[in-house]
Amino acid sequence: MQDAAFDSPVLSFLVANRDSTLGRSHGIDSRHMQRAVLYARVSSDKQRQEQTIESQVAELRRQIEAAGHVLVKEYIDDGYSGAYLDRAALLDLLAASKMDTFDAVYFLCPDRIARATIHQDIIIAELVRHKKRIFISGREHEETAENRFTLQIFGAVSEFERAKITERMMRGKLHRLRKGEFASGGIRAFGYDYRRKTETAPASLAINEPQAAVVRAMFEMYGSGNFGLCAITRSLEQQRIPTCKAARTWNVSNITRTLKNSIYVGVKYANRMTHVRDPSGNGKHTLVERDRDQWIALKVPAIVSQELFDKAQERLRLSAARYKQPRVKYLLSGLLECGECGRAYCSMRLRNKVQRASGVRVFHCAVYKCVTILNANQHDPAQRKRCRNSKVSTHIVEEKVLEMIRDVMFDPQKLGQCIDSRDVAEGRREAQQLTRIAASMNSLDDERRGLIERYVRKEIPPQDYTDASRCLDTRLERLTLAKTELVKRVQAQGLREDAEARIRRFCATARARFEGCADVDAKREFLNDQIETVIFDRGRITIVGSIPIQGNQAKLAFRIEGQIDRASIRLYASQRANEAQRQARLRMVSLQDRSTFASEPATC
Repeated sequence: MQDAAFDSPVLSFLVANRDSTLGRSHGIDSRHMQRAVLYARVSSDKQRQEQTIESQVAELRRQIEAAGHVLVKEYIDDGYSGAYLDRAALLDLLAASKMDTFDAVYFLCPDRIARATIHQDIIIAELVRHKKRIFISGREHEETAENRFTLQIFGAVSEFERAKITERMMRGKLHRLRKGEFASGGIRAFGYDYRRKTETAPASLAINEPQAAVVRAMFEMYGSGNFGLCAITRSLEQQRIPTCKAARTWNVSNITRTLKNSIYVGVKYANRMTHVRDPSGNGKHTLVERDRDQWIALKVPAIVSQELFDKAQERLRLSAARYKQPRVKYLLSGLLECGECGRAYCSMRLRNKVQRASGVRVFHCAVYKCVTILNANQHDPAQRKRCRNSKVSTHIVEEKVLEMIRDVMFDPQKLGQCIDSRDVAEGRREAQQLTRIAASMNSLDDERRGLIERYVRKEIPPQDYTDASRCLDTRLERLTLAKTELVKRVQAQGLREDAEARIRRFCATARARFEGCADVDAKREFLNDQIETVIFDRGRITIVGSIPIQGNQAKLAFRIEGQIDRASIRLYASQRANEAQRQARLRMVSLQDRSTFASEPATC
């Protein structure tokens, strides 16, 4: 944080007296040598390329040496924004703070910790909870009301500065766009090459002739009316033409976006999209389209003519109007998975024509079908992956899933047989492994203390100390991961002692909720909450779910398996067909009787 003049007298006082408000310096005697780590961060790729983080690291090293501490590790986030907490080095630092590997943490200034004050409070509270000393701007930070207030003020100033920088950047970007200049290098369109700004010429787009020829072929094929979207994708894959991102496979969405993109007739629209905060209040943002009067048109070299572009748009419009169907969500939408290729099963409606004695009849049938099979027509047969799993009618698989839930998931005894359980011997073996890991970690701590003492006494050179320290870190990370997995297993093993009571409670709660479902939407919400996925593989159905125990830290996983009875389905279908034919004969007889009655002369 750089010093600046502020209008507020409170801010001016805090900036002028920053050293005194953040804390006091602690000179450490060599007899009380402490292990220290440093954390440094830069936000942008430009700062990373200019190596501005090196100046931060050098200053922090100087502060650690001046305090008489020993630097044991450096945590550096190169190119990470301070607006978020999910930074690789920061997460490693917080994880290491739970162990006895260092005693103090050095930060250059508050805004290097985080931009938001609430994030600063979270990080500092986590370090203080594990009894780590915190140094900010060369001064030790103590948990007092005065220091917390100071950090909040500096955090608010950082947020204000960030907002001002963002506003200035957006204003400058819009100014360049309105002048007809490209404002960023993120433009990537198939058929064009981006040329960066130079001292003599502004940024521009140049036609990539090999790709432009492919774009013209797309428009000509589709505009002629003789080729569909799937035929174009197959043709591109057979010619081994890569996509804009060098992928070997094309799909219909790629072709549709290309055909709708006005850049190919010489107009590139900027300022089209904006981020809007989600109204649900979860803190997320949604990308939405601005009003058309806010778009900014930029002139670029055209690849196709306006006439050919209009032909393609008209055919796309007619195709959408002809085949557009209202979206329907079925009971297992988003849950059904293919047991052969692992991809999702999507719902669709089929239109079948059947020749009957009375004429042609049209039947509509809703089915679930594997996405791999559904999209097979888009790709070159020599390159596509095959899936031979069958489609299934929606009502058949939905009725079977609900039947399995009623029969097994609501019965504690049957559900208990579907749960993966561990025997007692395995639990004892895991406990013994935990004991050995704890002993190994204690041994590593002793090795690290001895290494630090040898380094302080200058018995080993710095490079050897660094290599040995990294080796110890690697061994400690492996042991920590193994310990975490074993702890989860042991917790689950210990909690299985009262698993029967938890299963009974789960079954009773699920039954009560299911019986209260009045419509399809309520049942779909019930399935999404209670089960994880439904696997379909040639008539075999597997319901995968879990029973949470001890919050969400451990779970009892279950797999309910069943089989669709195809003989009963065929019998049911035959009975329905016979009933339909009988009803049709009755209607024909009724019509004949009516015509005969109408043709007979009336009698007195």
